[in-house]
Formats: sequence, C-alpha cells, structure tokens
Amino acid sequence: MPSARVMTRRAWIALGATLLAFSASASPAETRLFHIERSKNANIVAYDVRLNPRGTIDTSAPIDGYWMRLAEDGRRKELSGLEKRLAYGWSAKRHGEDGLILSLKALPDREMTVVHGKNGYEARMPIAGVPARFVKAYVKTKEGGLLPKVLYVDFHGHRLDNGEPIMERQKND
Repeated sequence: MPSARVMTRRAWIALGATLLAFSASASPAETRLFHIERSKNANIVAYDVRLNPRGTIDTSAPIDGYWMRLAEDGRRKELSGLEKRLAYGWSAKRHGEDGLILSLKALPDREMTVVHGKNGYEARMPIAGVPARFVKAYVKTKEGGLLPKVLYVDFHGHRLDNGEPIMERQKND
C-alpha cells in the first residue's frame, strides 16, 4: 500500500490535471446576461455574452442563446434555426469600446445595452421607465392553435440607482 505522502502527491497531480483540462475546455468564457422564463414549463432560454481570452466581448460571436432544459434533466440544447429567426433570436452591434446594442427578434423595440458593470457584463434597459440591469423576462402564453398566444411579458431587473428590484408588465393587446 502506498504511503500517505505518495497518496497526497497523486491527489495533487490528479487535481492539477483536472483543473488544466477544465480551463482548456472553458474557452471562450461566457457570462450570463439574462434569461427568458415561460409559463408553459420550467425550461428557460439563456443569453450569455461571450468573452475572448482578454476578458472583453468576443466581437466575432458576442452572444450565445440556448435552451436550459430545466423541466427535464437540466441539459443545454441549442436553439433551432426557426427559434432563432422568430421568438428567441437576436441582433447585436458594437457600442463604444467594449459594449453592444442587443435586441431580441420578438421584441425589437426593447433594445438593451450590454456593458461592463460593477460585477461583470450586464444587459441594461429601461424597466418601468427607470434605468435598470435586466435579469429575466417571464412570458405568459395561452397554448393552443398552431402557435401559442402571448398574453403578457414581465421584465425583471434591478434599478441602477439603488439596486432595488423592479418589474414592468407589457401586455399583448
């Protein structure tokens, strides 16, 4: 049986190899900006900002949008081409030195600014007329027919001036 010292050395080598493998697979880095929840089930659509090795926005592919199958096993699933063209797709353009103007296909009039804030990158937009850090949208739908009917969207965030939670409901008339 190996000595305790040999076992400790092996444990450190194994830990180092694991960390090295993880860090190599973690590039490019991503930071969650916001997500969309739906009334249909617990699955969410997550939107991350992609970062280059310098820690700034990867201008070649700045946003990563994908499903998190929380109603199932929690796995990640890519958005389909149809989902990207319609409800969950986005457009992004550079804004300043290291920022973006971001809009979702389903809500082109609700532009967000992606900037580096106190705690990393964040999506900012007015919520209830107040500058805020946008963290999630909740979409209430009525199922049935070919496509679900959107009844309303709740925008959730935190005020930029004091950090307090803020919410705005946008009804679909």
